[in-house]
Amino acid sequence: MTGIEMIKNALNSYIEKLKAQLISNSALRIKINNYEYVFNADEINYVGDGAEFLVAGLTDGGWTNHGATLSNGVLELDGASYLSRENITLGGRDFQIRGKVFESASDMIQRRKIFELYTNDDLNMSLYSSGAGKNLDLFVNCDGTLDNYAEPAILEKEYEFTIVWRQDSMKLVLYVDDIEIYSNRITGFSTQRTFSQLYLGAGIYHSNSFWKGTISAFKIFDGYSEA
Repeated sequence: MTGIEMIKNALNSYIEKLKAQLISNSALRIKINNYEYVFNADEINYVGDGAEFLVAGLTDGGWTNHGATLSNGVLELDGASYLSRENITLGGRDFQIRGKVFESASDMIQRRKIFELYTNDDLNMSLYSSGAGKNLDLFVNCDGTLDNYAEPAILEKEYEFTIVWRQDSMKLVLYVDDIEIYSNRITGFSTQRTFSQLYLGAGIYHSNSFWKGTISAFKIFDGYSEA
């Protein structure tokens, strides 16, 4: 048995003891050399150097709630409510944003942001529905790289989206229901960037209406890896 395996076995034993001690919304991150363990109230993940670390999740308790209904891990937004939090650091290594949403069919004529990562005019990322065309739009502005992609006729069903940025290729890729629909080089993410605000169901860069519908999953992983 290698030294790393011995450390992992010892920490696995310690994990089981900690699981009973976790209270709601608590979190603990332990790092030993290049290996990390992350303890959350809802889940316990082993992560290693370059592997994934959950920085924001729908049920992790780090949000400020602005009138939204969050019950059994499902967020209901009425077109006026939203969630927000501060200081999300991504980049410098792979990251991933994923969620599962269903937009209310009662009013699709407005441009509505599902989520937005915002800092200023030169550092933003948002995913939104674009109104009467029923498009799903990805907007990215990072260090002068400005791009806006629209995928038509997607909003009349529940769907899963995944946004992945890879350090080796410097490409940002958007998948919808596991199908790649967009890819572009965003070199500004090659170093760490801190977004001052994260909004779920709202946005402040370019005026938009609040999103209306159901979000049943949303997570951001820093250092995402498929390995």
